[in-house]
Order: sequence, then structure tokens, then C-alpha cells
Amino acid sequence: YYLGGRFTMVPEKYFDTSNIDSYFSFNAKLRDNETLAWDKVSDSDICFIYSIPKELKTLLESRFANLNIGHFAHLQLPYYLNESLDPQASVYLYIHKGFFQIFIIEKNKLILYNEFEYDTKEDFLYYVIFCMEQTQLNPEFNPVFLSGEINHEDEKSTLLSNYVRNVKVLSNNTKLHNNEITSKLISHKHLLQLISQ
Repeated sequence: YYLGGRFTMVPEKYFDTSNIDSYFSFNAKLRDNETLAWDKVSDSDICFIYSIPKELKTLLESRFANLNIGHFAHLQLPYYLNESLDPQASVYLYIHKGFFQIFIIEKNKLILYNEFEYDTKEDFLYYVIFCMEQTQLNPEFNPVFLSGEINHEDEKSTLLSNYVRNVKVLSNNTKLHNNEITSKLISHKHLLQLISQ
């Protein structure tokens, strides 16, 4: 799975592989050192079109036969869609060092997906609250689930909890059967590895 570059999403019913350049150009201009890739997200009607460095794609394809490259959101979105059983909209944040992904899901439908870079905890808070406001979510009622490089004592989650009533660290009930391995895992930090099994 590839995380990086720029992307756009197209509903499957409007998607045509011969138009991927046009779809992508609505959001960004393809750079000379990039090429486009696309994939359909499992259990959804969403197609991701994203830029990837030409050199990286060529290298991977030369080293691995029958390689399938997918956008990182392709791995995450089906999991979040299955997690969002509550009829109210929920916000899912996957925190990386220096940037995060945000998914807003309501009634098993993706409302918003985006990625934001941040330098400070205030930047982080701004982007989360801004996305909630733009999708008409109420910080008093709509829950925010955190995973990735974060915990309840983290400055970002502490600040977020001052503005959003229901902030939770997302846990995953792993399907691995070896208790020695699972007892050492921090499920929210290793969520992507656990859901890719």
C-alpha cells in the first residue's frame, strides 16, 4: 500500500480508466517524475486515483511479479466502514508523525477522506475541527476515534478532548491466536498491521 503523493476519489459508476488523467487534474497537476495509479476500495463504490513516483513504481514492478499496488486508504476504509455501526457520523483519525488521515463516515458511507500535515498540536486541532464543521458534525455528539502514533496522554489528544466531548483511542480485537504476541501489541498503534492480516 502506498501513502503519499496526491489523490482524488471518483464514484465507481462514473469511473472510466481512460479518464484518470482528467479526474486527477481536478485536484492537482501531475509532476514530471510521477505517474498515476488507481484502485477500487473493497466493499465500497469508491475509486482512488493517486500519484506515485515513476521510479518507485518501476522499481517495485521490476522486482515483484504480479504486484498490486493500492492506496493506503484502500486498506483502512473497509475496516472503518465496518466499525461505524452507530447511525451517527463518526470521525476516524490515523496519526502519523507530522501528518494524519481523517475519515468521516456516516451510516456506512464515506463522507470525507483527507490527509493533513501539521507542525503543532494547534494545527492538528484546527484541521480536525474544520473538517467536522464543514461536514456539519457536532463536537458535542459525534465521536472521534484515534489510532496510529497517539495515546490518551498525548498533547494532541488532550487538546482535542477539550473541544470534542467523545474522543477515544480505537482498539482492535486481533484475530491472532498467540497470546504472547498479542499481549505485546498496542492495537491502536499497530492497527494497520492487524487489519491487513
